[in-house]
Amino acid sequence: MTAPLWQAGATRLAALPARQRRWALFALLVMLLLAAVAAPRGDVPGEPLYAALLSGMRYASGFYDGLADLLRADPAARPLGLFPPALAIFDSSLPGWATMLLLAAALTGWLWIGMLRLVPLFARGGAQALAIALLALGAVAGALLWTDAPHAGWAALLVALAVLVRRADRWVGAAALGALAAMVDPAAILATAILALLALVDGSRREAAGWAAAAALALAVLGAHLFALGRLGLPPSQELATMPADGAARLIAAALPGVPAALAAPLLLLAALGWGTLSRPLGLRVLAILAAGVACDGLFGAGTATLAALLVAPGLALAPDAVADLYRGALDRRRFTVTRFPR
Repeated sequence: MTAPLWQAGATRLAALPARQRRWALFALLVMLLLAAVAAPRGDVPGEPLYAALLSGMRYASGFYDGLADLLRADPAARPLGLFPPALAIFDSSLPGWATMLLLAAALTGWLWIGMLRLVPLFARGGAQALAIALLALGAVAGALLWTDAPHAGWAALLVALAVLVRRADRWVGAAALGALAAMVDPAAILATAILALLALVDGSRREAAGWAAAAALALAVLGAHLFALGRLGLPPSQELATMPADGAARLIAAALPGVPAALAAPLLLLAALGWGTLSRPLGLRVLAILAAGVACDGLFGAGTATLAALLVAPGLALAPDAVADLYRGALDRRRFTVTRFPR
């Protein structure tokens, strides 16, 4: 087993045989090259008419009446029908500055919790400083995502909070955050389902039931919302089936804004490697949400890819140890010679 590079403990790769690490390093290099050459390009789907909906709710009507009026004026508002009214009702009841203040407080809380969870993973001061900087970049990505798509931004922030807050003996608050995220954006139901499944695999039936209850609550809210839309003659059937499936491009655009796609795509792979090789339950949970979000993006119109937007940048702090373990294992050519001496 090789010594850690930056982290205080070994990665999941440290115990692999040298032969397996050579193949893994080769596969990683090929994937990084392919990602750089064929980097997907895309944008985060925005919600340009959300402000108009809030304006109508503040000065004229409720959510469904305001949505119906907005659709009559501009059919481009149809994607707003995919989201239950929870966030719109909340935002319309507050002045804009209060919403910004709440977002800033939530991002600051996420940054603080992230520091408490990630900084102790590293043994060196430089690595700890890098982890804090990458957490800050994740917070910036979350703020920019909220600017373009408020529902997706809040869902990504709440999911990231839930994952970091969750511990084996303290999962109730995390499940509550997951339920809140899924009521804001139904795409987050995927995250609650994944966390329920992983809790079940770990043998924690009570935690699995808690996450399942969070998903069930969000599904009930979504069902009531779709029923209300149907009664108004506004079924979002077209939006449920037409969202293009390009999850990797959307995650790159949301998690690494401003970074060229040819560089951002390999960085996304390295972040996934860093989380996946972390020898703690947190790592596999983040990796599962990231991978499933990209794979399921666009199903039923749900933008699941951006659920891990805040978690990509911090994962880059974990990648050097994973790459170092692969590299040192691939170069390990030690041979053992056994000599027998006659008695």
